[in-house]
Amino acid sequence: MLFRSAGETANARLIADSIGDARYRVTALISTALAQASDGHEAAARQTLSDARATSQTIVQDYSRAYALSRVARGQAEIGAIEDARETTQEVDREKLRALALWAIAASPASLCGKTTACADMTLAFAATRKIKNDLARITLLADIAITRAQAGDRGAAISLFDEALAVAVDLVKPWARARALSRLATTLSAIR
Repeated sequence: MLFRSAGETANARLIADSIGDARYRVTALISTALAQASDGHEAAARQTLSDARATSQTIVQDYSRAYALSRVARGQAEIGAIEDARETTQEVDREKLRALALWAIAASPASLCGKTTACADMTLAFAATRKIKNDLARITLLADIAITRAQAGDRGAAISLFDEALAVAVDLVKPWARARALSRLATTLSAIR
């Protein structure tokens, strides 16, 4: 959703604020904030994402609230509001959703992960990913992030992610789970080469 003027983003903000269901209002607020940021209105985007975070906390269903907070954190990372994203991520109480948000933070140019050898954001993302109890979900997440990093030109990170996923797959005992994991990893390897 790209807007041509500040007036259009202001109208989008009014529309988003009028949505009754908090889950959908959060989605609209995130889209509006990303448009504001792309139009050069960084302060407005940060405020809109802050409002989306506050709205997320009113969602009654646990998973829906965690999903919304994860989306807000990813939006904050996308516009470069890394400290805000880190704070929001602390409120996400689902391992996979927290890991997704932390990977978005680590991938953001504002986190400086690409400019340092040891990146705290990437370390946190790996740690959160390792807490995901379902091995196939962990492998799939690592594979998806590896492909995303390869597409962004960070082949070293992509290979590290692939290696981590392969280590999990090797330890799988159930034949069908191992077959699914190795099939997914074969697809991933062809995508990151």
